[in-house]
Amino acid sequence: MFNFIMYMIVQIGAINWLCIGLFQFDFIAGIFGSQAHFVSRFLYMIIGLAGVYMLIYGLVKKGNLNLMGNTPKEKKDSKKKTQKKEKRGTTLID
Repeated sequence: MFNFIMYMIVQIGAINWLCIGLFQFDFIAGIFGSQAHFVSRFLYMIIGLAGVYMLIYGLVKKGNLNLMGNTPKEKKDSKKKTQKKEKRGTTLID
């Protein structure tokens, strides 16, 4: 879930840069008054840190960002465990 939040923050930054490039309008500065405003600068820092995190995470995971949870292998293993539990008649509450 954390990766998904970081991804969404990076997307907000990307949309802001798109607005700057196409319309010469800084979306974040437009909301808070100026680029020098404390909240604007804070949001720029958060977006930048999220971008650095996603870059490093993407390099470590070799491009497999998997934003929403389990890896394909973990999903397969989880499905097998679920099937075994269903065969035994136990519930899935762990």
